[in-house]
Amino acid sequence: MKLTSFRIVMVYFLMATMYIVLSDKIVSYLVRDINLLSEVQSYKGLFFVASTSVLLYYLIKINTRELRKEKTEALRNEQKYRLLFNQNPLPMWVYDAGTHRILDVNETSVSIYGYSRAEFLTMILEDIQVEAQPGDVSPKPAEQGDFFRLTGRRKHLKKNGASIFVEIFTHAVDYKGVSANMVLVHDISDMLKSQEDLTSSVNELNNFVYRASHDLRGPIARMIGLSELGKTVHDVSDSMEYFGLIGQTAYKLDKSLQRLLIINSIKGRELEAKERSLRSMINESVKAFSFDLADQNVTLTLTESPDTTVWCDKYFFRVALDSLIENSINFRAPARVRKATIVIDYVRTETHLQVRVTDNGIGVKKEVRDHIFTLFYRGAEESKGSGLGLYLASSALGRVGGSLALQSSDEESTTFIISIPLACSPQLS
Repeated sequence: MKLTSFRIVMVYFLMATMYIVLSDKIVSYLVRDINLLSEVQSYKGLFFVASTSVLLYYLIKINTRELRKEKTEALRNEQKYRLLFNQNPLPMWVYDAGTHRILDVNETSVSIYGYSRAEFLTMILEDIQVEAQPGDVSPKPAEQGDFFRLTGRRKHLKKNGASIFVEIFTHAVDYKGVSANMVLVHDISDMLKSQEDLTSSVNELNNFVYRASHDLRGPIARMIGLSELGKTVHDVSDSMEYFGLIGQTAYKLDKSLQRLLIINSIKGRELEAKERSLRSMINESVKAFSFDLADQNVTLTLTESPDTTVWCDKYFFRVALDSLIENSINFRAPARVRKATIVIDYVRTETHLQVRVTDNGIGVKKEVRDHIFTLFYRGAEESKGSGLGLYLASSALGRVGGSLALQSSDEESTTFIISIPLACSPQLS
């Protein structure tokens, strides 16, 4: 049983009262001589003082030992709290529940938010929290008995101006006599970004399935229709015409399937970076389109520049360049307007290797330029493709740390730039 000051007094009072009452009765009963009785009463009084002094000594000693033990335990708990507070891997601080003034912060807060401890102690919560935005959950005051209850979600500002989105856990505490709240902050910015990316991927997948099925069903329906028409004719020349149309449709369908397979390979294919001749890779792409160039009467020129060895993945580079060449062929100007030409050249800047593809086709209208790299987007009425070309080029370059940009475009000239960082291309001659 814990001895408090009140209990010590009560124990002393009860024992003293019992001693006085009982001892007086016993002495009066045993001693009849008045003179002897007076002497015995004196000795009894001395014994009372001595015995109660000993009793008080032990009671006070026990109480002092318990107080010392409690103080030691409190100090140990405070040290544990301080250790957990200061070395917690998550930001923590204590603030005045009334004024919102920050009273204490741990080292993680200083490290993550960029403010020094002295700066923190001059701030209030509103100096860190961004004004509530739609969808935010404002922190609620913690209640006594709560232990780090989730009380809100808010955006916080670091000293360098960067923002993070956090979950706030609050615990009501008494801090040096001040009614305060202890806060633990969990940065959920990456989690929210992952959720956004997942949502975007799901939406992209849904769009992909819808558009892909639409683009595949069109040619299939056309071939079915042509085959049915072919059954109704008996003239060989007419049948050959239908066979030709079916072949053209099958060719377009095969191209669409190839592009869909390329999308899958871009997302899942492992990189195979090697040192390669840039001019050789460009020549391979040009050779692959030799039939189309001749069939559509398009002149392709590769400018005479010193060959450069580039450290990159050939597959992804070819996907990007092939898509740009095919895009230039598809959007060439009508033959009656001008002779279609494509010019490919490359330059080296301080940080990147750039391959430029310029054509004299119909150009890219200003109102569609922000969307031309979007999946399945067709930016012109003249488009006969699936809306995948520029998307494939941009995605392929993204896998190797590069980028694709529309440098310029008008009714007579359009230039796209493939940009590959030199950090991925250390061997240059």
